[in-house]
Parts: sequence; C-alpha cells; structure tokens
Amino acid sequence: MGGAAVGLAGRAAVKRKRRPTVLGVKIPRGVVPRNFKLSVPRGLDVKAIATQVEQAADRLERTSEDVRLASAQAKRISQKLS
Repeated sequence: MGGAAVGLAGRAAVKRKRRPTVLGVKIPRGVVPRNFKLSVPRGLDVKAIATQVEQAADRLERTSEDVRLASAQAKRISQKLS
C-alpha cells in the first residue's frame, strides 16, 4: 500500500516538472503561463499539418545536404587550382 502512494507521489512530481510541448516541441516555462491550454480550432487537422511540416523538413534536409556536397566539391576544385 505504501509503495503505491510513493509511486503516485513520484509521478505527480515528475509531471509537474515536465516542460509543456506544442506539436512535440518543448516550450520554455517562462513563455507559457501555468494555465496554458492548447485549443485546436474546429476543422483544423493537426495531423495533416504535422505531416506537411515533416515533409518540408525532409526537403530542407535534402537541399542542405546537396548544398554541403556542392560546397565541398567547390572547395576541392579551388584547392587543386591554387
């Protein structure tokens, strides 16, 4: 019986220390008021928006990799020419 009480108290303490998140991104405590509730407007599909954000991040990652490779190649060519 005492173990269950300790477990519940521990969970409450951990839950209080957790930082709030919005779409999986942790928000600093100073930015969010204590009574912050994220309300989703009707008709807004959060999952679809999250999927679009994920796809945009993938495209950005591929583009940045292409830029990195082009930069490395330009650096190698400039070293050979000098």
